[in-house]
Amino acid sequence: MRNLNLLLIILLIIFIQSFALSQTTTRNYLYDEMGNRTTRVVLLNQPPPPPGGEYRDSIKNSEISIYPNPTQGLLTVKITNLKKDVETKIVINDMSGRAVFTFNNLSEFTDINFSEKTNGVYLMKIYIGSDVSDWKILKEK
Repeated sequence: MRNLNLLLIILLIIFIQSFALSQTTTRNYLYDEMGNRTTRVVLLNQPPPPPGGEYRDSIKNSEISIYPNPTQGLLTVKITNLKKDVETKIVINDMSGRAVFTFNNLSEFTDINFSEKTNGVYLMKIYIGSDVSDWKILKEK
């Protein structure tokens, strides 16, 4: 009987910990054309990001997601609600400021292959019209 009670307590602790770890809060912000924050959206009880991490940002009406970060090779940039008449661009620099990738006229998904690049931190800028979203990308083995 004592062993059964101990087993039930252990299972209860495991269940509570797994439930607590699965709960995350996501905050998204929307900005007007002058860069002023107009809306804050808080999403509760979202599943945790995939291994390697998915990160998000918003520019105008476009939602930007990058994953996985850190990356071991292929990094995906997803941008929703792109308008055809708005100029879009991604520029990725190494820490010395040298451009290592440049992509123009983006589509919804852009895959960037870091597999041949050295490990370290890279700085990525995503341009949508006159707005810029800054990112740090970590390349690992």
